[in-house]
Amino acid sequence: MISICYRTYLWFSIILLMALFSCAKHTDQQRGNEVGVNSEASYPATVFPADTTALWLSEGPVSADTVLIIGEGGPHNALDFEWGGETVWSGLPDYHSYYRAHILQSTMLNKRIYENTKGFSLEDGELEADNSTEILSRAVRYFKDRNKVVLVVGSSLSAWVMLDHISKTDLLADSYVISSGRLKANETMVQYHAQGHNVVFEEDATTIRIPDTTYRNPIKTERCFRLRQVKNRIKAAFGRRNYMELLADKDLSNVTYVYAENDRRVGSLTQEEVEFLLSRNAEVVNTQVRHSGNDRFIVGQFNEGEMNFRVKINLP
Repeated sequence: MISICYRTYLWFSIILLMALFSCAKHTDQQRGNEVGVNSEASYPATVFPADTTALWLSEGPVSADTVLIIGEGGPHNALDFEWGGETVWSGLPDYHSYYRAHILQSTMLNKRIYENTKGFSLEDGELEADNSTEILSRAVRYFKDRNKVVLVVGSSLSAWVMLDHISKTDLLADSYVISSGRLKANETMVQYHAQGHNVVFEEDATTIRIPDTTYRNPIKTERCFRLRQVKNRIKAAFGRRNYMELLADKDLSNVTYVYAENDRRVGSLTQEEVEFLLSRNAEVVNTQVRHSGNDRFIVGQFNEGEMNFRVKINLP
């Protein structure tokens, strides 16, 4: 009887130790990375892969001296490039001679973010905004550590990601082309995004069109509303950051910033934003092609020779 009790106790102790070890190991995987296992998080933590190259989809010659990092709009759960197989940036001069890295967003790296059932909080939005920034920073650092010339282009959500990255680093890339974003987002827009609602501007691109927050489309599924909440609260997280303050000590001479006066998605840059960019030595380009046309405008300007990566990074 004593022997049986002892063996039972021994097995119980082994099982308990294994369970504790498993929990500790899981916690280590999450540590310093977003959400702990005992938190009230509505989704599993976003964990960065050990292989940094898993943070983007790539194409082009690996041996190329120049790397083009491309950031898309969003937030989305998959790259447009992943299912479309092409991008407007392919019209850039020498595009096919570059190694191209189409970087993920945190909601692409961790698709289970959209499966949350408890609701996606503003704190979650801040966390995943930071994670998207970290993805870009790791990509830039990876290629610069390999002595590559690095060009970064991006629009819409990626405009904020790029600004956030620049505010937290020493501008590691050789050139940045930022399109269709804001340095200081409209406060009313941010308030609605924080509530989980999307908004657009009126034709003047300065006045918010107030949405009907009481209407709930009966055709759309519950998952659709969860996705919308996630997207808008990540946008709110970026929008709450004033990049005129965060970039106040940065030399932006390797930044080209493109905006549209009639951008109804994010609004037109204010004179204050334009003057700030110029004061920090950025090149500022004003267009009339609305939000979604800026990328094509940029490509067209590069092809016309009016903007040139080689000039920006002083290549021969």
